[in-house]
Amino acid sequence: MPSEDNKRLDRIEEKIDKMADALISLARAEEKLHNMESKYSSQYDRMNKFSVKLDDIEKKVDENARTTNIINKLFWTVVVAISGTLAAQIWPVSVIRANSETLLDGALDNKKDAKIFAKAILHNSERLSLMVSDLIDLSRIEYGDLKLNIVSIDLDSFINSFIVSMKSLTKKKGIDILYKPAHKTKIKADVQALERILTNLIDNAFKYSPDESLIEISTKQDDNNVRVMVADNGVGISEIDKGHIFDRFYRAASARASHNKGSGLGLAIVKNLVNSLNGDVGVSSGIHKGSTFWFTLPSGK
Repeated sequence: MPSEDNKRLDRIEEKIDKMADALISLARAEEKLHNMESKYSSQYDRMNKFSVKLDDIEKKVDENARTTNIINKLFWTVVVAISGTLAAQIWPVSVIRANSETLLDGALDNKKDAKIFAKAILHNSERLSLMVSDLIDLSRIEYGDLKLNIVSIDLDSFINSFIVSMKSLTKKKGIDILYKPAHKTKIKADVQALERILTNLIDNAFKYSPDESLIEISTKQDDNNVRVMVADNGVGISEIDKGHIFDRFYRAASARASHNKGSGLGLAIVKNLVNSLNGDVGVSSGIHKGSTFWFTLPSGK
């Protein structure tokens, strides 16, 4: 009988050993599974980070593509301008070359002639430099590369300060600038853009106004906008010229007949800047009746 009990105990012990081995194997398998889970979790994290990096790269590629597109448009704008309208306006280069060749051919020996040719070279080189600078500025405005800081501006204070800053220029021709305000609110605009607009319009009026004349800046409230007007007593603009006066490189017949320096881009810059400020621009004029250029800007608080 004891031998039967022993056999039974042996079998139980054997089963216990097998169960222990199974538990050990299960524990080892669980440990391997945990290690694999940690390994794959780490790889998953790395893949997530890589995916985020890919997203960042994709965004940068898109941004670079947009920048490249803007640069390409700007490049072809310049190319078209140079090959088209600018080619017709590039005569300063021809004048510079002709005068330089004349000097080299012997005019340098005559001081009087040399001075005349040198002045012509300087005049046309300045005009060419102005043309290139204005073209770059205009292209930046047209393609939205110019950053505007829109603020509320006290127009009375701004224009009065502006007139004071122009005194040295107007004094040369004995021209006075008169300011007649009739608006009721402040305006919303970019300070530097507004200064460029007024500078270009006053410079334009100054060029074509006779000595000892008057340039008048006036304002009026126009619904939710303020209208600013710059009037001169110059030679005026024909009906044909009025339709193109804000086009790039366009110069009215009176401007082409004068000796005033100009790139033909000043009024195009005015129009684009005003449009960028959510305003409008225009002109009323007649031959020998002077001109009134106007623009509107949104009212501010």
